[in-house]
Amino acid sequence: VDQRPIAERCLELASYATKELARWHAWRNPFSNIVVFDRPSERVCNRWQLACERTIAHICVMPHVTENMIDKFISELGDENHR
Repeated sequence: VDQRPIAERCLELASYATKELARWHAWRNPFSNIVVFDRPSERVCNRWQLACERTIAHICVMPHVTENMIDKFISELGDENHR
């Protein structure tokens, strides 16, 4: 089975997540499926089981991740900023 389409989709979604998380200072290395951004509240970290270190958190965009999941996550981050 050719794994390239799966890997390419993960990288596309990682790029999408990086752009959508721009206001949280998101970045990623080229050809990486890991997106790093400002650490959100503990509630969001626990709800989404984020890997956190001091002031940053990251997500790994794996094959099961969808654009809808990313949008829902970002929506919750936005809600946190407005409370």
